[in-house]
Amino acid sequence: MALIKCKECGKEYSDLAETCPNCGYSEKKAKEKETLCVSSSRKNKYAAGAFTWFFWFVGGQYIYLGLEGRATWYAACAQVLILISIFLPVFWILLLVPIIQAILFCAMPQEKFDAKYNSKDSPRISAARLPLVFLGIFIRCFLITTVLFFILSAFMR
Repeated sequence: MALIKCKECGKEYSDLAETCPNCGYSEKKAKEKETLCVSSSRKNKYAAGAFTWFFWFVGGQYIYLGLEGRATWYAACAQVLILISIFLPVFWILLLVPIIQAILFCAMPQEKFDAKYNSKDSPRISAARLPLVFLGIFIRCFLITTVLFFILSAFMR
């Protein structure tokens, strides 16, 4: 029998006891609760692939993965690519990028995907912030597209 220190109250108690006699803290219940929280918020590589496939133009895959900054830049680049493709159809080939990225998400080994996107310190976007994220992406894309449109129209004259 050894004495262990309670993680909740700091008092020592026997390692044979299931709970701390002082505060009732249970290491077993804490681990179960942590496992439940982690598993309920796990991201799926196939869902990331689907978001890439269907919502690439707003950076949907990065919003799903919790990478708000990357989603903004991806969406802005996608809007620029769409605008340039209107004037220069040669750039349509670049529209294959989201398709390739969706395939790569789905083909990625589960362990690698989990290490990258399902770790404890991986970013999360709460559901309450999603409208603000989409609004921010829309405004940035609109501004970038408008500026680029005026620049391209000036060169096309």
